[in-house]
Amino acid sequence: MFNVLIASPRDIFIERKIVREICSGINEGVLPNNFGITFKVTRWEDVFSFENSTQDIIKKLTDEFDIFVCIFYKKLCTFPNKGAADSLEKFLSVYDSWKSLKKPYSMFFFKEMKKPTLKELNDPQYKKVLELREKIKNNDLFVFEDFSAPYEFCAKVHDYIEDWATEHMKSGSG
Repeated sequence: MFNVLIASPRDIFIERKIVREICSGINEGVLPNNFGITFKVTRWEDVFSFENSTQDIIKKLTDEFDIFVCIFYKKLCTFPNKGAADSLEKFLSVYDSWKSLKKPYSMFFFKEMKKPTLKELNDPQYKKVLELREKIKNNDLFVFEDFSAPYEFCAKVHDYIEDWATEHMKSGSG
C-alpha cells in the first residue's frame, strides 16, 4: 500500500476531492491487478496540528508517506497562526532543509489566478504563495505544475501518480 498525503489551504476544495477520486480510481484499475498495490489517501489536517514541531512533521512525512500532493491557490494557510494550517506553513518554512530528504515523492500544484485584483496581489498570503511557487519552480527535485481548471489538474495528477506507481513497482521498491 502507498500512503498519499494531500496538503492545501481550504481555498482548494475541488482539487482535494480530485486527488482522492484519482487514487480510488487507480485502486480499482490495472495497477492493483498487475502489481497488487493500493493507495490510501490522508489529509494534512488529519495528521498534523500546530503542536507538532517542524522536525516531527518532517519525520512523520518521510517515514509514513510515499506521495505528497501539495496544492495552492490564493492562500498559504487557511487561518494564520491556528492549527493544522499553521503546521503546514511551519513545515514549508523549512523547505530548504526538507528538500534534501527526497522522500516522499512530492508534487506541488499552483492554481492560476485569472486577472487578480490589486487587493489580491497585495494580500500577504498570496505573496507567500508566489514566493513558494518561485522556490519550487526553480528546483528540479519536486514535481511543479501550474493549472487553471480542475480537468487539467485531474489529468496531471493522474499521470504523475500512475507513472510513479508503475515505475516504483517495476524497480521492485514497492
